[in-house]
Amino acid sequence: MKNVDWKIIVITVLITWSPMIVGAIIYQDMPEMIAAHFNIYGQPDAYMNKEIILFVLPLAMGFLQIFTCYASDTNNVNAVQKPKVEYIAKFIIPVLSFVVYFLSIGYSIGIQFDMRLIMMIVIGCLFLLIGNYLPKTSGTYKTKVALFKKFKNSKLYNYDPALRQKMYRIQGITFVIFGFLSILSVLLPVEYSFAVIMLLIFVVIVETIVFLKEIYRRG
Repeated sequence: MKNVDWKIIVITVLITWSPMIVGAIIYQDMPEMIAAHFNIYGQPDAYMNKEIILFVLPLAMGFLQIFTCYASDTNNVNAVQKPKVEYIAKFIIPVLSFVVYFLSIGYSIGIQFDMRLIMMIVIGCLFLLIGNYLPKTSGTYKTKVALFKKFKNSKLYNYDPALRQKMYRIQGITFVIFGFLSILSVLLPVEYSFAVIMLLIFVVIVETIVFLKEIYRRG
């Protein structure tokens, strides 16, 4: 419990839940059904009851935030020396849920905006922040990739800090590149934005596989 950063938890949960104040104020003016999901062209393709969008989903995201922050802190080996990238990661859920909340209610009351433009800029900025701070993370910093004690001495958990540092550096460069690509993609047809996200997922998976092979090769 001593390693849990309750200050960050409180701040991020308040960010996640704060839009409900606006939701309560405009509740009577909102349509019964609100857009809950948008396709890659920024068009709504799923709707939910306004009570769910305005209150239930933000509450659920807040509790998810509490769980993820708590799990991150308690499973962190070097919890007293957290890198900045970990703090940035803890703001991903609050920021995205905050933005999506207001995009959904804005669309429902007739406000015209470019959904893709806003989301890709937000996502791109998050990628740039992660990519900037990830290479600065110490190779001795690690989280418990295995929750069971029988894995605590595994190669996957105790590999060379130098290799870990190299992984952080390469993944940091990857996120910076895709951060810029995410933002620049708004100048191109919408399919390019979707392709950037899919390509990032693919590249990260490939990088992870390569490093796993290197870990076991050296082990």
